Amino acid sequence: MQMIMRLGLNKLYMVLSLMIVCSMVLSTGVPRSFAANTYTQYISSNSYVKLESADLIPSSKGNTASFKVTIYNGGSAALNLQDYWARLSSVSGNKYTLSLLESDKNKKTVAPKASVTLTYYSEVPSSVTLVNLVFKVIKFDFSIAGYEKTVAKFMFSKSYTNDVKLNGYKAAKMNDSVVNMRVNKSTVTAGSENNNINLELVMRNTGKYNIAASNLKYFLQSASGALYDLKPNAAEIVLRPNILETIKLSIELPKTLNTSGMKLIVAQSSGEGAASINLPIGKFAVSLKQPLPQTALTNFEYISGDYVYDISVESLQKYPWVTNDNLIGKIVIKNKGTKSAPIPKINGAFFIDDSAEVDTKLMPFTTQVSIPAKQSVELYYYAAIPSNYSANNIKFKLSELEGEKKVELASLTTKSITTPKTIALGTNLSINDNVEKTTVAVSDVRTYEGEFNNLYAIYLDVTNVDNRAKATSKWSGYLQTANGTVYETKMIKTGNAINSNKKEQVIITAEVPKDANLKDASLLLGLAFNEKGIVKNNDDQAQGFFNAAKFVLPVEKEFTNKFNEIKVGPFSINIKSLTAFILNSALDMDIASQVDRNYTYDAFSSRKITIALEDEATNLTFFSAPVELDSTSTTAAYIWKTGSNFTEINKEITKYSTTPTLTIYEELNGYKKKLVSKDIKWSEYINWADPNVN
Repeated sequence: MQMIMRLGLNKLYMVLSLMIVCSMVLSTGVPRSFAANTYTQYISSNSYVKLESADLIPSSKGNTASFKVTIYNGGSAALNLQDYWARLSSVSGNKYTLSLLESDKNKKTVAPKASVTLTYYSEVPSSVTLVNLVFKVIKFDFSIAGYEKTVAKFMFSKSYTNDVKLNGYKAAKMNDSVVNMRVNKSTVTAGSENNNINLELVMRNTGKYNIAASNLKYFLQSASGALYDLKPNAAEIVLRPNILETIKLSIELPKTLNTSGMKLIVAQSSGEGAASINLPIGKFAVSLKQPLPQTALTNFEYISGDYVYDISVESLQKYPWVTNDNLIGKIVIKNKGTKSAPIPKINGAFFIDDSAEVDTKLMPFTTQVSIPAKQSVELYYYAAIPSNYSANNIKFKLSELEGEKKVELASLTTKSITTPKTIALGTNLSINDNVEKTTVAVSDVRTYEGEFNNLYAIYLDVTNVDNRAKATSKWSGYLQTANGTVYETKMIKTGNAINSNKKEQVIITAEVPKDANLKDASLLLGLAFNEKGIVKNNDDQAQGFFNAAKFVLPVEKEFTNKFNEIKVGPFSINIKSLTAFILNSALDMDIASQVDRNYTYDAFSSRKITIALEDEATNLTFFSAPVELDSTSTTAAYIWKTGSNFTEINKEITKYSTTPTLTIYEELNGYKKKLVSKDIKWSEYINWADPNVN
């Protein structure tokens, strides 16, 4: 019985010893299973073979199978690569000849704690897929029969893929350097006969030396596997260290070819002529939706790399300008993504009757360079068209340049011509976009009389509602009477910077005939622009205006005989005392006044009045004195400062009237507006400023 127990224990010890030995043997790195999804397999305790990629692409002989493997030496001595080789066969046992890439043949050893990447390739029948193939790494071992020992074995499941997903990137090895590459943009647009496909590939060489990429080839592979050569925009491509290089690729394909599911293949070409082969270093999924029929769209989804935009025409404006009409389109580009996106570099042009392109320009006034997530940017395009053209069939077409070729992206419908917003009396126009942040309101209208024509002036309060001081923009437009007559306008403004929430008094003027009926006239006014953008400088010529509004104008105030409510610019003048008499042909006039200024105005132009003595019966002015308000002039005859003023005028006059009229005018560009007029008598005692004195 004891003997039996001893025999049982001995067997148990033998089993345990065998298990320990087996575990030690396995730990030395003999391949465990060569499972299809095990792409790193150890060839010793500290060295391994890693399958970097396996690919099949069509070739003239069927398919070219390629395998890129990295051998890592974790030992302390160099690994002799001449002891290793590779074998390729089908699952059923058919053998295929493997070749080593020519540039890899000089790699003889792997230094300790280093790695070497090798590329093998073989021509296989077109019916063969990766699922049918077995790739083995062999070590020559003269201690075993056949002298070959399989140290790594790779098989491939149906789900195996090297394709880079949409918007992903590939870290590809080229000349022992890593090059990161991704598809930045992919578009397909319908041409007259073919579809135009354009791709943008970006690559960054992470190494320290230039890499000549002239041996790279680019293919578009359809869902059925067919390859189409893509043409790069440059023949000689050099990848400089750490610099993002952009390669534009294009091709025209028949409209009958389905673009869905296509891939971009970047391949290295090896060999020459009939012996040349193409070995993929990157396969990328690309978004190439079938182009929509060439019908006009209300909006267009534009994809550029990781960024997706929605583009639409928000408004269409048409205003008279010189002998033509200006057509202005407001284009809105929305960033549909979850991160900031650059403003896309696309072009736009107006088309009349869908065929005649109009010379169209972008207003270059936005300083914005990116669009925040889920937000938008507004761009304005303008063109001149004949004034007699009815803008009922205008398209706005988007395009981009691929090399020197203009590729149409979409044709957008435009809305009907925008009717300018009407700004009622007592309200203001609010502008709050990427070009201007102001409010505009009409404060007064005045008619200044000239010898042959009159000057009609509209006073505007322009308030800077931005959070920083800046000069207000120039405005342009026209005055329109109730019967439709249009008069050109000019603008009087300063170039001063206006503080936040402060105002500038701007004057819009129009020369009109003396008999012009301005009852119920209106002012159409918009921001002035030229080829440089929004006009800021008074001396710069405008080429048109946009974002116009129609301002209702107030009834003009008649002159008065009251001296205590004179308004000039931001000034209020109250003449408290005024006496005038003649002594020995000398005029003696004494004036006491109070001048108050409205300090909400940071800038204005009006600051001058004229005090005149006239004989209305003979239309004779026998005395006039210009008075400047709050002026720093050293040559002005008379200056009234803010606050109390006393002016004594003593002047010899050769002519005068016994029934004089005292008149106060405001002058503007040589024209005069009567503010106050009162018949007086010569007296050193009568205060003609007293409203109770007549």
